[in-house]
Amino acid sequence: MTANVPAPLLANTPLTRNKRDVITSNSNNNYLPLNKIKNINSTFFIIVDSKDNVYFGTADGAYKLFAGSDTATKIDSIIGYVNNIVIDNNDNVYFGTSDGTFVLKQGSDTPTKIDGISGNVLSIAINSKDNIYFGTADGAFVLKQGSTTATKIENINRYVWFIDIDSKDNVYFGTVDGVYKLTPIVKPTPPAHVTELSNKLSHIEIAFIAIGSSIGVVLLVLGTYFLYKYIKKNKKR
Repeated sequence: MTANVPAPLLANTPLTRNKRDVITSNSNNNYLPLNKIKNINSTFFIIVDSKDNVYFGTADGAYKLFAGSDTATKIDSIIGYVNNIVIDNNDNVYFGTSDGTFVLKQGSDTPTKIDGISGNVLSIAINSKDNIYFGTADGAFVLKQGSTTATKIENINRYVWFIDIDSKDNVYFGTVDGVYKLTPIVKPTPPAHVTELSNKLSHIEIAFIAIGSSIGVVLLVLGTYFLYKYIKKNKKR
């Protein structure tokens, strides 16, 4: 059907075709091949830094794909499962693994292990001040900006599946014992249990937390279809 179309106009001619190894990607409907990234077989987590370098968490450690390349490079010293990866404002990369937490400093090729955390790291979140919070099988930890050793957060001693932080730097921990909220103030205090959820969600594993909407906090309970909204009423000033 396109045999009589002049060559310069062919790129602008809409075509209807099904092909398993191509996608349409631009306004001219030109077909581009899908390129598989080399050296990676399975991936649990993907994140991109400010320079378009891509980091992958896999069952066999962490990999880095430099911008413009199609071949990923394995990052030394990180072995086992990589459950989570976050990047701070300075492009330092933090890896939560089955063997603790590692940081790859911006400009470095060799990660270092963060002291104070061992075992399986399940979740990581960073607040606006680059303080980093870790959820593990043994509770929650925080690495203060500029420090090299993480410290344990009181009152949370079991699995922390998920962490999220709102615009005011309130930190929410989704655990096997419900939800805990850590409020930033001048003098640090232990996180408080969300009392409205104590009876409803006690000993239920919380997997995901959505924060920042006008309706409050929405919780999705792992393994169920149950949604629960925690709404704190604020008086207008």
